[in-house]
Amino acid sequence: MTLTATSLTRKSPWGEVRIKWDEMERLEIGPACMWLVFHGAGNRIWMRKPVSSLASWFDDENDDDHEDPVLASLLEMAEHHRVPAESGILTPFKTSRA
Repeated sequence: MTLTATSLTRKSPWGEVRIKWDEMERLEIGPACMWLVFHGAGNRIWMRKPVSSLASWFDDENDDDHEDPVLASLLEMAEHHRVPAESGILTPFKTSRA
């Protein structure tokens, strides 16, 4: 995953999917914020909850008030670009597509 001020990109062995922030239509947030799906420009980018460290991942699991700085930064970027967010119970089962 590559996050810049202008876009979000996911690279995989099957190719690359990029969505510019100004083309984002919505952000789907799965249960417990463990999965995120960004939709826009006919594409979607699926990702698991980003964490800054293994310790932070355990802190998230054990402390309801802990917020990982990487996830917080990503959600702030989406909010800054006015990407509407919605919760989705099926979010964990979606994948990236081009």
